[in-house]
Amino acid sequence: MTDRIPNPSYAFLEMLHKLPKGEQKKVKNRVDDLVKFPEDNGKSKRRLQGLGPIPPPPGHAPFRAYVGNLYRLVYTFSKKEVHLLGIYKKKDIGDDYTKAVHDIEQIPGPTPIVGDTFIDEVSREPEPDGFVPIEETKDKTTNNKQRQPIINETILNLVDAPRNVYRALLDVDSEGQLFKLADKRVISDELALQISEILKDPDPLNTFKFPDTPDAWETIQKIVNGELSPDDLTLKLTNLQRELVDFSFEQNGAVLIKGAAGTGKSLVAQHRVKAYLDYLRGQLDYVDKNPSILYTTYTNALLKDSQKNLENLIGKVDFKNCVEISTVHQVLKNSYIEYQTELKNMNFFQRVQGKIKEFRNIDPVCRNPRDENYLPSIMETYNERNDGTASEFFDRIGIDYLADEIEFLIYGHKLNTREKYLKFDRKGRKLGLQAKQRNLIYDVKETLEKKLEKDKRVTWKQLAPVTLYLLNILKNNHGEALKNMKSYDAIVVDEGQDLTPMELKFLSELVPSQNRLFVVSDSTQAIHQKGSVNIQDDVVGVDFQGRVRELKVNYRSTKQISTAADEYLNSLELENETEIENFYEKGPKPRLWKFVGPKENQIEHEIKEISHELNLLNSREGGSRLSSVGIFTTTRANCSLIETHLNEMGIPARAYASNNYEKSRKSQVTIMPLKAIKGLEFPIVYIAGIGVNFPRLSAAISDDVLNENITNAARELFVGMTRAMRALTVCIPLETSNVLFQPQNFMTDSWDITHKT
Repeated sequence: MTDRIPNPSYAFLEMLHKLPKGEQKKVKNRVDDLVKFPEDNGKSKRRLQGLGPIPPPPGHAPFRAYVGNLYRLVYTFSKKEVHLLGIYKKKDIGDDYTKAVHDIEQIPGPTPIVGDTFIDEVSREPEPDGFVPIEETKDKTTNNKQRQPIINETILNLVDAPRNVYRALLDVDSEGQLFKLADKRVISDELALQISEILKDPDPLNTFKFPDTPDAWETIQKIVNGELSPDDLTLKLTNLQRELVDFSFEQNGAVLIKGAAGTGKSLVAQHRVKAYLDYLRGQLDYVDKNPSILYTTYTNALLKDSQKNLENLIGKVDFKNCVEISTVHQVLKNSYIEYQTELKNMNFFQRVQGKIKEFRNIDPVCRNPRDENYLPSIMETYNERNDGTASEFFDRIGIDYLADEIEFLIYGHKLNTREKYLKFDRKGRKLGLQAKQRNLIYDVKETLEKKLEKDKRVTWKQLAPVTLYLLNILKNNHGEALKNMKSYDAIVVDEGQDLTPMELKFLSELVPSQNRLFVVSDSTQAIHQKGSVNIQDDVVGVDFQGRVRELKVNYRSTKQISTAADEYLNSLELENETEIENFYEKGPKPRLWKFVGPKENQIEHEIKEISHELNLLNSREGGSRLSSVGIFTTTRANCSLIETHLNEMGIPARAYASNNYEKSRKSQVTIMPLKAIKGLEFPIVYIAGIGVNFPRLSAAISDDVLNENITNAARELFVGMTRAMRALTVCIPLETSNVLFQPQNFMTDSWDITHKT
């Protein structure tokens, strides 16, 4: 592409004159970039949707470009010229460029301002009469004697400022003075911009509060007493998160946002719903109709926690009219029923008989293959009719491993022929299988399908490939019917790592193009998946190429909690998919309580110790905020046990599963199984009841299966740890051979370790 000539309007030159010299240079650099590449890149340069050509007619499409964090440049371009129309402060223009564009009656013609001479030419232009540079504008009523510093140590902690510049920054009393430090190279431009962004918040210290004590118990007291309110922990979008929310609306292909626990993936996903809504309403196709957007994930608990946020973000009316919120399984089930009903009306099942048959009950109640009439019965039959080889193999792997192999690998990857399964790379499954063993598993899978077909049922993971098959039949034979069936204008998937490739592939079929599919994911937290999780490579037919981005700053947990959780994973030779580079919160070390005594009494001992702390908090004058407390354990039975004991102690508490979870509006403790807590967060977290039968094992299980179960349990425990925002306490046995609880997993540098007798 040949260089274009930049043509600034006189209004643009006026605006540019008012900027500090350092900002003028940034504008010059951005103009150099626009001359070469003025097109929308979905990030720093964006076409302004919903605004007509300027000036009409015929005019050119308006665009905006970022100039650092503080300014936004409005421009348009043709094949030969870039027209510079205005430069605005971010806080003044926000996301609404309507007035700026509508005020433009004529785009500037060619000028001699070219390339490297741009800033020099600007400086030679006479300044307009009576104007004052923006950065030097002062409130005339300001009394210099009353000027106060605007930066404190909390903000310096937040931006991780070097200690040697603290004194200079603590004396700053204006934004202009802040940028003078950058001009003098006392601080970097990047640091000045970070601090400036925080200062623009009406109450920056409400969002980021740091405990003034390294003691975990005092921190817990402050949270429950309201001195560190959970309400203050709600975060707004950062600049990077905003860029990802608005990323790649026009480019082809789906978007994948990866990030470790606490980096704000769910926040980005929820704001993307609003961004899709705003984007679609700027299209001519949606002038007279509401867009339809699906927000979906794997667990009910996360959906319920997200619903209130989405309602607040979008507004209850638009949420009701434009957004559907549902688990992936429910979306699949509804689509399956719809496709099956249509094919039944067409008498089409007779033509596909032998591949899938009509279900007498139109509601496909999905079955768990572990139910007594299915895999247990099939395995027993094989044991009886073979020479003991099958029996020995089944004993080695166990029913859970067999069920996961069929559900997540065979159905999850649509291995619908024996040959495909025999050749499949079983990444992430530690137990190697020979051809004879794979054939046996495939035989069991076929027998299971016959039993399910007889009962007119499918398994949950079988549902995705079956529904895709029905959809393809309709596409190939009755495409017109699809126009009246459920689809979406955009889909946002939270916790995408818990979906099988077939489930994600099916969702991609429900949008008009893949750039309407937005997925956030962290394979490190894949506690509901089996085998390795690589969304970029595993989902055949979904293209993320060039549209994968990462979040690397932790906004949820303190640095101490996040670091301890990461070190725990690393000690078991596991790693985060995405490394965290910075933290917004600091606090005390997490606590490790080691309990002395027999395993069978340990959970009672743990509950008693936790109850003692909570009772002290609950008995304080003026009430307490026990809704800030989450207790996580391994099973529903343990949840019920903890709930009963706390209530007997006079401590309000309620146990939840994923399907009945709701954020407590009362001052009561929330108790949940580890598998149900994905995407949730609590200022105070206790993890208890994990010392017995965690992970759940059978006596004859093989070492490889044991190792895989331990890996899965470690990930569950990691997810539990990273739900904690301010204070974390983990309870384990003092004496144990369990590899999950060995001393090297909990180093004293990162954990406050106490023996409980």
